[in-house]
Amino acid sequence: MYLPDPGAVFASDTHRRVLCHLPLPGEDFTDLQSLGRRISGDTHHGLTSVDELAGVLTELEDEGFAETSGSEWRMAKAGLDAIN
Repeated sequence: MYLPDPGAVFASDTHRRVLCHLPLPGEDFTDLQSLGRRISGDTHHGLTSVDELAGVLTELEDEGFAETSGSEWRMAKAGLDAIN
């Protein structure tokens, strides 16, 4: 179980943190391993595995906050709007 999102916008604080590490809309997509390395510096992300990261990304995509090109990810416009 993840900590609640402080702004009560996302499913959890982890979802918000993962989204914030994604490339912005219009930028190149990033692969799961690169994203995992990028987010590893965030000691409060709450993730325990790459599979768990993939699950959070899928949930963000289902909510319209992230988008995928199949195996790579980036923030969707709705995600950027929600962060702002």
